[in-house]
Amino acid sequence: MIMVLTTWQRVAPELIEVGQVADIPEEEFGRKAVEVSVAEGVPKKPMMLMRYGNRIMASDPVCTRCKFPLLRAPVSKEEISCQTCGAVYSLPTGEVAPEQKGTFLSVLFSRTPLTRLGVYATLVKNGKVFIGLAPQKAEE
Repeated sequence: MIMVLTTWQRVAPELIEVGQVADIPEEEFGRKAVEVSVAEGVPKKPMMLMRYGNRIMASDPVCTRCKFPLLRAPVSKEEISCQTCGAVYSLPTGEVAPEQKGTFLSVLFSRTPLTRLGVYATLVKNGKVFIGLAPQKAEE
């Protein structure tokens, strides 16, 4: 079996089913929030699935600076922008974009570090979306 990874930050030998392609809104950059169970005893991990061209992307669903949701954030082919603090992430990599956008709340978060948005390997097979996550163990 040949597996094509669309984009990645973390790649794992196992894939986790996270939903159906049909459940993601069909418009360009349609998004859906999901929770991923990575292991028994570990809290579910929230994620965002997004249509990106003819692919499905999986990323962390919140801004790394202000922790506000990105589910309804403005998106273009090149970037996604946080409406709260003005953080801008390059797509499809999740890297911090060279130019940031200011908002009226930007000053509140100016001392908070801005880090890369988590983006995960995805695979679509038979209408199902799978992601690759590093295995996690429950804390003892």
